[in-house]
Amino acid sequence: MFIVTIFRPVSDTEQVTHKSGEKILELIKAEPSVTMLTLAGSLGVLVKAIEKHMASLKKSGRLERVGHDKGGYWRIKEY
Repeated sequence: MFIVTIFRPVSDTEQVTHKSGEKILELIKAEPSVTMLTLAGSLGVLVKAIEKHMASLKKSGRLERVGHDKGGYWRIKEY
């Protein structure tokens, strides 16, 4: 009996996702009350893409929403 381990390289999509997430965090640091529409315009992507990245950041515990949708702000959790 033997075990085979296969390592796969990080795909371009995963790298872009990580970079986009970091750019989103940088923009939020500069303006915590920024909207998803503004983020989408700043990064040149669709609002749906921003929603996906924000959901990922919230799920990983790096980002949380404080307050209501209107009048609230984003808080970045540092490790």
